[in-house]
Parts: sequence; C-alpha cells; structure tokens
Amino acid sequence: MACSQCQTTIFGNHKSWGSHDLSNSDCVFCSQLRADVEPVRKLVDESASKAPLYWWKLRRPARIRESPESYSLIFTPNSEGYLALRSVPKRTFHLLEQDTVRIATKLADRTDSDTTVSQMKSWLNLCKGSGHAQCPHPKRPTWIPKRLIDIGATSTDRILVIESATLSNPVDGYMTLSHCWGDPKVSPLNIRLTVVDNATFGNPELGIDWSELPQNFKDSITIARELKVRYIWIDALCIIQDNDEFHQEGQLMHLVYRNSLCTLAAASSDDSRGGLFRDRNNRELIPNVLETSASSKFGKRSWVILPSALWHDQLLSQPLYKRGWVFQERMLSPRILHFGSTQVFWDCASISACETLPDGLPAPLDVDAAFERHWRERLQISQDNKTLSGAADDSLEAFWKRAVRTYTASNLTRNIDRMPAVWSVAKLVRDELRRQYQKREDYGAGLWSSRLYEQLAWKVVNPSKASRPVDLSQYPTWTWASLMGEVELQDRFTDPNQFWGVTNHEGGEVSFELMEVPENLLKDVPHGGNDLQQELRTNALAIRGKLRSVALTKREKSEKSQQQNKVTPDADTFTLQVIGRLTTISLTYNNFEVFPDSHSPSLEDYKEAYLLILTASRIESSDSHAKNQNSSVAGRLSGVSSQTMQIPMIYGTGLILERVAWVPKKDEVNCHFQRIAACNFKGLTFSDFKRLNAQKGKKDNLWLL
Repeated sequence: MACSQCQTTIFGNHKSWGSHDLSNSDCVFCSQLRADVEPVRKLVDESASKAPLYWWKLRRPARIRESPESYSLIFTPNSEGYLALRSVPKRTFHLLEQDTVRIATKLADRTDSDTTVSQMKSWLNLCKGSGHAQCPHPKRPTWIPKRLIDIGATSTDRILVIESATLSNPVDGYMTLSHCWGDPKVSPLNIRLTVVDNATFGNPELGIDWSELPQNFKDSITIARELKVRYIWIDALCIIQDNDEFHQEGQLMHLVYRNSLCTLAAASSDDSRGGLFRDRNNRELIPNVLETSASSKFGKRSWVILPSALWHDQLLSQPLYKRGWVFQERMLSPRILHFGSTQVFWDCASISACETLPDGLPAPLDVDAAFERHWRERLQISQDNKTLSGAADDSLEAFWKRAVRTYTASNLTRNIDRMPAVWSVAKLVRDELRRQYQKREDYGAGLWSSRLYEQLAWKVVNPSKASRPVDLSQYPTWTWASLMGEVELQDRFTDPNQFWGVTNHEGGEVSFELMEVPENLLKDVPHGGNDLQQELRTNALAIRGKLRSVALTKREKSEKSQQQNKVTPDADTFTLQVIGRLTTISLTYNNFEVFPDSHSPSLEDYKEAYLLILTASRIESSDSHAKNQNSSVAGRLSGVSSQTMQIPMIYGTGLILERVAWVPKKDEVNCHFQRIAACNFKGLTFSDFKRLNAQKGKKDNLWLL
C-alpha cells in the first residue's frame, strides 16, 4: 500500500517531480527508503538542515506498439542538503498495469511447501519440454562427470558415490549443487571425498549415512527426488579432495555444469549447514497494487508496484553470489533454481522468474537478468559447435569485459583459485575468438594474446579494497591475476585513431609464452589439452618504450569530486609530475589520471616511479580546452581563425612502474620493473606527447614482471 502522504503528493496531482519526506507507516515506498536511511539516521538527525530527505521524479517510458503502460518512480537522496546521504542509494519503483503482469496472490510460509515445489516442477517441465525455444532440449547429457551421487528413486537412509564408468544404463540427467563450503576456520565442511573414503562411499553396503550429510546436501537431494532426478553432482563428494585430482577435474566445470539438467543454488546459505529452505513473511512478499482515480494523471487504473532492484536485492546480494567459483556455475548452467532468503527464483536461457512473478520478470526489472540469460543461451549453443555470438549480439569483447568485472568483485576462500575459478568461461570465450578471427588466440593468466599491449592498462575499481597477496605471487604484476579486487578491463580492437603502441625488444608485438600441458594430466580429458588451462612459461614481458621519471601527486578531495566518483567516493585520486628536464610539460587531474593497483599509496612510497606510455591515439580538436592550451600556437598562425582551427590532441593509456630489486650481471643495467598503477591521459598536445614519449629518441628495453 501507499501511505496518504505519497497518495497526495505523488499520485493525487499532475506534478512529475517534487520533494519527499518519509512517513512512519508501512508504505511500500517510505518503508524501503527508511531502511536505506537507517544506517546514517543519527547523522541526518544531528544535521541543522531543514531540507527534504528525498526528491522524487516520475517518468513515463517511451512506448512501442502494444507495449504495456508503465511509469517509473525515482527517489533520489538529497545529498546536497545532507552529506550523510551520499552513501544512500537511489531507489526506483516501476508501476505496471495490473492486467499486464501476473503476480502471486498467495504464498506458503516456507520455501519447501507443496505449492513452491509444484511451481518448481512447472518451471522445469515447461523448460525441458518444448515450451522454451531458447533452451536446450537434449534427451540425455552428451557427457557425464567422472562420479555422480546416486540418491535412489525414493528416500533412503544411505546414498552412494558411484563411478560413472561402472553404470550399466545411460544417465537420463543429473542435478548439480552450487553452494558455499563455508570458512574452513569457522564452519568447516564436515564431509568430503578423500582417497581413503573413495571405496567406502561407493560401497552399496556402506555408502554415506544420511545423518552425516550437511543440511545443504540433504535439502538438495530432497529437491532432486521431488523433481524425479536420480543423480546429483556435488563437488565435495564427486572430486577427491586430498590428491591432485581437483587440478584436472576443476578445469572441467564447463562440462559438469553445461551438461547438467538443472543447478540447485543454495543462495542464502554462507556455509554447508544453512540449507536451502527458509521461513518467510509471505504477506511482505506479495506485490502491492495501487488504485488511482480518474482525476489523476494516471486515470482510473490498478497498478502493480515493483522495486527495480528486486533481482539484485533478493537474489544477487545473497551470500552465494559473493563467491568467485559461482560466477561460472551461474553462467554455464542451462537452468538454475535459486533458493533465496525469501523466495525461490528460476533462471534459464528463456526466462528469469520468481514465486511472486512466476511468468517471468517484467521488462523494466529484467535488464541484468536478461544479459546473463542471453549469454547463458550462447554458451549452451557453443556446445553444439555453433557460433557463440551472432550478428545481433553484443561483442564477445564486451561480454568478457563485463564477466571479469563481475567475477573479480566476488570473493574466494583460497586466493590461489583466482584463475581456475574463471577458466571454464574463459575457455569457451577463447575457443569462440579463435573461430571468429580464424587465427590462434591464446589465454594467459587472464589476458588474451592478440594486442596484449592494449590490455595491460586494466584498472582496479577500488584500490582501498584491493591487495596483492603472497599466494598470488606466482603471477606477474602485469595481469589482474596477481591481485584480489574488482577490476575493469581495457578495451582492445576499438580505436581507429591509435597511431602508437609499445613493442617487444625487436619491434614486434608484445607477447607471452605458454607451457604445454603435461601428458599425465591429459588422461580422461575429453578434448585433451584444449580443455586444460596452460600456465605462463615465464612471467617476464619484453617491452620497448620510453620510461619517464615521475612523482605521484594526490588530488585534494572535495564534495564535488566525491559526488562525481560514484563507485568509490572516498578513494584518493592521483595525477603525475614529470621529474627532470621536462618539468614544463603540464600534467593535471584533467588530462592525466592515475589508478593505483592497491590501497591508496603514500606519496613517499613512490618517489622513484616511472611512466610507460602503452598506447596513444590522435584526434583533431577545436574545443576551448585545446585552444587555451595552444594559444601561443594559434597566435602565430596568421589568417587562421582560432574559432575554427583544428588542433591535434592526444589520448591514450599507460602504466606506472617501479624498479624491481635485481642483481645484474657485469655491465648489465637493471631493467626489471613491476606495475604499481595504470593511467589514462587525454588532451595532451602533440608536441608535449612527443617530448614525453621521445618518439625520435632512443627507446628503453625493459622486462615487466
């Protein structure tokens, strides 16, 4: 319901915007906004400001023929009136005509109720039948894992872990479980497959006693039985955990999940004991319906009110989806049943739905889910040796860029899983890139072999939350594999204005070398070495460019800069000062921005830093910024109007390096460096760029580690 204040100020007149203060009622709008403000409520109350807490705006999206009528109601925190509200999110609610969307009118008080199970069966049967054109409909999986858990057709006190090769009858299908193991120091998993247990777990006379299973395993087996599926794959019980088997089997997750019938996701459990099912307040979940009068701008209609962030707040913010391994499980599974804290969600290549919206998310709520659905379909299609991306698709480059950002924002129990936990998706993208470009494309520690030099300027989104842990020191600093933290990749292949880039020591392309996969790891791997990840032969990249001594300069924070930096408003920002004879070159926060790799550095830490420009592009500019920077040039050009002259301006990417401690051989100069930051520049004059990069001078041969 909407409170009387919202009814009057928002829905009872013809205004499209206004100020908003919060009522204390259980209003669908005010109650959500109160919850958002609560963490900073004390600071707000102590403020002397009398300004409203929020501004509201009503938007009516453009309609295409036959699209349903809808409105978007946006509440924006008044951060100018209250600085404490800077951390409070903007909230959007969508109003959809009631007869255009089917909503649940009643829910049971638990997520393992008969009605919930019935809904799960309905989703699964429709999808694996002929109801979903975008979803795969194989009669049997084309590949099955090395081991499966036989849970029996009916409830039993024991389950068996069986070797798939020993099965006499074909497997019609198997489920997979996606779950959090838990912190090994706080809530260790109490059962797992070991070399010793391998024979016991598969012995029909012994097996695994039901009472020994953690709740996640019990609940997933219960659901599999309800859905009439005899086999389930659970990582802890189907891969031997105390030998080298995981090194091989862990690289085959693209086969395990793509061939499963459906993945059961214990989304709201942060360890193995939490289980899949939850009690809930069903009345709070049923979407609200708003009645508007004929005299209002809405007319006499009934509107379903849905929060824009439903998919994120009720599903993607759950503990499971903060775990790194789950990213590829979510992308590769043809179907997923997510067991959240309030309701069960369904995902496949055709629809994303939940108990309250059983026919699927309406379009305004479906943006993020639709992106994953689309690529879930494409990743399934590639299994049939068809093209992964079509003419109407976003590029594979865009998909990979978004995939890495999503993956690196999640957590791993073991840092050393940084590369293995994303390999299954990377492998499929690599294979498709090879098909698309009809040439060899290799994947080395998170980066691609083609135009490697363009990719080296990846950026850390929030340096204060990033680190280079010791257990990732096997990876060189030039790859994001060496670092824990959210990363944004640099584009490649996209800039027709590029005129310069670093090379290797011989003037060719910068490249890495990969080792061959050892023969002993190829046993029982379906496609041989193609399915297994190759390691770097050496961490050293040979690069020829120009190094310039620089010092970092910290930008003073201001309210305006913090508001503009929406991702990390409290993060420090830096630019550079050139040291030596080139001090006349002006590098400012407007034309040169530095992105540290880890916690905001102390300026004292980087007294001896070096700038290496990686790429440079040229564009003709006639804006005031260019004219101001080049006024002396303009004044010398007789007869040319300064209002129309075109001035070449340079933009590009670079790295900030520090010298690595190294013991050189006799007469050898220490030319070994490691990365400490990335940088972007724009608006440099061509003359300043030539001086900074010494285009005609001698270049430096260096090794980037």
